[in-house]
Amino acid sequence: MEELKACPYCHGDMVQGYIQSPRIIIWSKRKHRLSFLPKEYEGDIMVKGANLLGAYKQAYCCQRCETIIIRGKTGS
Repeated sequence: MEELKACPYCHGDMVQGYIQSPRIIIWSKRKHRLSFLPKEYEGDIMVKGANLLGAYKQAYCCQRCETIIIRGKTGS
């Protein structure tokens, strides 16, 4: 995967790391009730592989504006 060097918003330095959670990580257009096992709706994106060790996804964080970028399947 190609490294992301500059923030697309403020052009600050990007640092490679991970978004992590002790539970499932989900992105959705709508707000869900907090749950250990949320229902998956059309358009939701869940980080698969959440288990006893939690869920994680490689991400980049801008040190200047604190924007976090998580790449999709090709950036796994």
